[in-house]
Amino acid sequence: MLRARSALATVFLWSLCLVAVGAARCSKDLGSRVQALRNITLKQELLNSSLYTPSITYYQQNCPRVAFECFAEEVKVLIKELEVNGQKVPGKVGRMLQTLAREFPDQQRPACQCELLQEKNATEFLSELLRTVEMMNTEFCNKVLSPPDRKCFQMGPAGRTGPLRCKNQHKYS
Repeated sequence: MLRARSALATVFLWSLCLVAVGAARCSKDLGSRVQALRNITLKQELLNSSLYTPSITYYQQNCPRVAFECFAEEVKVLIKELEVNGQKVPGKVGRMLQTLAREFPDQQRPACQCELLQEKNATEFLSELLRTVEMMNTEFCNKVLSPPDRKCFQMGPAGRTGPLRCKNQHKYS
């Protein structure tokens, strides 16, 4: 009985670690901040930024960490330019992107370099960033909040388990 409890505790702790990794990559607040920054940028007619812009494909297939590091560095440049033009900009976007980048494994490939990416204007850059964050949130937030293949169990009297309905699970599934 003691071994079973120890094994159950180990499985439970591993599941918490896996959820924590996914939760760290789930950032709904970042999307709204990027959208606010994009709205400010749309109002700026004189903004003449040319920013290295990772694509969704680059994020998915090549270098997610470098993609977010690049987004973070280029957002800093964009914010400085907006501030020089007298715009008040939402804070923390650059720091949020840097923190997010650290949640992905480090790639040591020559193709993973920000300076090799296509340069785009600020509006296109922020649109691409927003699409990437939304895609990432779709992937990781949904896994954290309601994984479809998860089985739900509840400990009953005398240690027996029985199925429970998971949140967001249909009656007929």
